[in-house]
Amino acid sequence: IGNDFDGLERMTLSYRDFPNLEYAMILSPDNVALAHSNSGLQGEKATDSISRGLLYTEPRSKILIRDNHILDVAAPVMYEGKMIGWARVGINQDYIYSNLMSIIRNGLLYILAAMVMGLVVAIYIGKRLTAGLTRLVSAAESIRSGDRSRRAMLSGGYEISRLGTAFNEMLDVLVSNERMLAMVLENMPVGAYILQGDRFVFVNPLFEQITGYSRA
Repeated sequence: IGNDFDGLERMTLSYRDFPNLEYAMILSPDNVALAHSNSGLQGEKATDSISRGLLYTEPRSKILIRDNHILDVAAPVMYEGKMIGWARVGINQDYIYSNLMSIIRNGLLYILAAMVMGLVVAIYIGKRLTAGLTRLVSAAESIRSGDRSRRAMLSGGYEISRLGTAFNEMLDVLVSNERMLAMVLENMPVGAYILQGDRFVFVNPLFEQITGYSRA
């Protein structure tokens, strides 16, 4: 089988168009190229240190070189339990690392785009939330100054709308209680002192109606 040089050569040359193939060869047990994808090297002996290492190793498939440039693999050719040579192939790996760099670059761009989009969305949501809270604070300040007709605007997110609704309901109850208190005070048969600011004010609408005098 090993002496069929023409058959080995045709078989080896049939792989020359394999993508990214650097070389394919059949080596004899003493490292002579019985067939080579580069026909000019047929019959030459491989004398480099990696090839010489095949002379002193057990017959099993192994990776001889693996780096960023090339992947060199050798496998024993066995016949009736005896090794009659080595099949050796070198594949160029430049395209793998160029594609890998492209993948890494695209991945970084995607991550950056996702971060920018996330930041924009976060700012938008934050502004909506802050705007709703600002309107609630403004309404509270107006009511504190005496404007009982002011109500919170029900706009913004779901939570802000619910908070505004609860705020308005609280104001409605407060105004209703103030009106009820005013009605009670207007119909009281006796006077009452009400705290206004830092002083007490005497209130007796019925007394003022009868006498025309008021006391403070």
